[in-house]
Amino acid sequence: MKTQTLRRVFREVAILQSLATDRLTAVLPPELTVQQFSLMSHLVNTQNGPESPGDLAQIFQVSRPAMTQLLQRLQARGEVTLIASEVDGRARAVHLTAKGQAVYEGVFSRLENDLSAIASLGDDSELNELHERLHNLRRFMERQAGR
Repeated sequence: MKTQTLRRVFREVAILQSLATDRLTAVLPPELTVQQFSLMSHLVNTQNGPESPGDLAQIFQVSRPAMTQLLQRLQARGEVTLIASEVDGRARAVHLTAKGQAVYEGVFSRLENDLSAIASLGDDSELNELHERLHNLRRFMERQAGR
């Protein structure tokens, strides 16, 4: 029984991911990809402080050259900056700029109707519980993936 339940949970998560990606794609500025937005979201929400391009490549499970290209595109538009470490000038940390933060917030403002509709699914405590459960599932899956 537990196996069937877990399969249903996994299926729902996969469907949610697909639906969320489709909706996100519809509201992103034309020059911004889902992967670039995901990186911005990570930079906004990370609790670990600034991360290097290599760390980000590992987190997003892409090659270092792929992450470098992604960062170069964001940097060319002024949405991220790479700051050299004071300890080791060769090491760089990725930071979201004020412009990048504004782009990120703009996407969420275009999602406002969607978020309001989701809010109607429950009161604050129910939505907080849903968030906590999804967060725990994500953290577990990240650990399983070696992140």
